[in-house]
Amino acid sequence: GSVLVEDLHSSNGIRVNGFPRIDVDRSGGPRNGWIYAAAAEKFVAPATDEGDVVVHRSTDGGLTWTKVRANVTTTGRQYMAALRVDEFGGVNAVYYDTRNTPTNDSAEVYISRSIDGGTTWTDVMASDHKFRPQPISGLATGYQGDYIGITSGNSKMWPYWADNSTGIYQAWTSAISIADPIDPNPPTNVSAYSDYQTPTSMRLRWTRP
Repeated sequence: GSVLVEDLHSSNGIRVNGFPRIDVDRSGGPRNGWIYAAAAEKFVAPATDEGDVVVHRSTDGGLTWTKVRANVTTTGRQYMAALRVDEFGGVNAVYYDTRNTPTNDSAEVYISRSIDGGTTWTDVMASDHKFRPQPISGLATGYQGDYIGITSGNSKMWPYWADNSTGIYQAWTSAISIADPIDPNPPTNVSAYSDYQTPTSMRLRWTRP
């Protein structure tokens, strides 16, 4: 019953897919086995406009599903979503986003993250620059590639995308630190020091996890 995004960036002549991307919680936590699927959708609730990232969730092995808009903002267009459930059970959707460009002709990359099984979300910018999507000459009409993804490991998320900010399309990524929202790693090697010359102050030292 979902309507997927097509021809979202018509002002740029870019073909935009609505491929669903799926992942399963394998964290061993309280939502182990929950299934999540993300896709860019338009005009069908909970999508509010021409492009929103909608995450579908099943808590019973795929028998029944609910859905929620992952991007917190309702400004701009969010499209080409990918999904990763990290080792802590956090649900992470990465996508191209025009929220900071009123004309919608330039994009950045954002991640929406949920630590409560997809009920509530937080938006985090993953890229550090904008780019203006353009078709790659010599290929299919309006084609810039369908390249976006996300993975995680060693307490980091790694979104992947392609943009032409250098003049040609290249692969980009960034490292985003994450932690277990239930039981974050504590600091180690904690020590405290004070002496008689500074009786009202104390020096604390620790090693960050």
